[in-house]
Order: sequence, then structure tokens, then C-alpha cells
Amino acid sequence: APDPSDRFRRLTDLIFSRYPDYPPYEGLHEEVLPHLTVAMGDAALQDEVDAALSPHLPIAAHAGKVTLIVEDESGHWSESGRFPLA
Repeated sequence: APDPSDRFRRLTDLIFSRYPDYPPYEGLHEEVLPHLTVAMGDAALQDEVDAALSPHLPIAAHAGKVTLIVEDESGHWSESGRFPLA
């Protein structure tokens, strides 16, 4: 999770206020926690990723842009746009 996370939370809130028909995570979560997803899968994959990454945490990074990713009718994701952050 980013630290501090307040700017990411505000960005999520601003996007949702602009597009209220598209809540974050389709409205499945009452609270959205900013995070970086590195893999999605079963518990075995999660354990493998955790073991590989944990020795390298925390990760220092800078967010310089936001990438808009859209899902098509068949469930495939693709990049739709990039927006620089000030």
C-alpha cells in the first residue's frame, strides 16, 4: 500500500464523483484501499508471490501517471489512455 495513501484515495473519490455509474471494484468493497496488485490467483500462487516479494519490501516508487484500463465484453483488459500526475 502506498504511504501516505491520502492522494490515491482522493483521486479514486474524484474519479468516482465524475463517473458515479462506475464505482471502484463495481461497488463490491465498502472501502477502497490503495494497493499494487502484482498477481491474481489461488492461495498457492499468492504464497509463491509473497515469498518472492517479501524480502524486497517496502518498494520505493513514484507515481507519475495514471493509466486507464478498460474491460471489453469478453473480459479482456486493454489500455485506453494515460494521464500525467502533477
